[in-house]
Amino acid sequence: EQGCDIVVLETGLGGRLDATNAIDSPEAAVITTISYDHIDILGKSLLEIAHEKSGIIKGRCDVVLYPQEQTVETLFDEICGQRAASLHKMDFSSLSPNSFLSASSFDGAIQSFDYGDYKSLEISLLGRHQIKNAAVAVQTIEILRKKGYRISDRDLRAGLKKAKWPGRFEIVNHSPVVVIDGAHNVEGTKALADNLKSYYPHKKITFVCGVLA
Repeated sequence: EQGCDIVVLETGLGGRLDATNAIDSPEAAVITTISYDHIDILGKSLLEIAHEKSGIIKGRCDVVLYPQEQTVETLFDEICGQRAASLHKMDFSSLSPNSFLSASSFDGAIQSFDYGDYKSLEISLLGRHQIKNAAVAVQTIEILRKKGYRISDRDLRAGLKKAKWPGRFEIVNHSPVVVIDGAHNVEGTKALADNLKSYYPHKKITFVCGVLA
């Protein structure tokens, strides 16, 4: 209704029964890491959760898949085959981080990495996992380009560098250092722990936590 050229529509919960599933086949369906989350609704096993997530895969669409456990990848292979969808599995073997940040360089912080033919891509998000997330975005843009969308390398690079994600290892104060992170499942908590160990080694850390249940 607003005449958008393209919409990034984020699934709220699961996928199969989510309100965002009202759309027709998307230009690309992107499935990131699957972990134990909302198990009271989506299921108690990774396969059950993955099956709910697979609901966003529609006939003859392109699917970008973050590396998963083998049983989960097999499930997506089968579903894409049933729906004549093209599955693009992420391969991080060509992903080469050039620089990781130290805690002293967080003002105007930049992480640099190579991915395939792309050299010295830069992101402003912190954490090693964000480099992999950025590679997923680049792969998705490659698919859109093949569909006729004119997205220049310059715009790709600018978009990656400008991207901000409030509440994801966001440093809101420097003296003392205060970090806000919305980690709400096992995978997110592990990423938070890895970041704290990497950026603040041997530092005493005080946690203030809010928990729903």
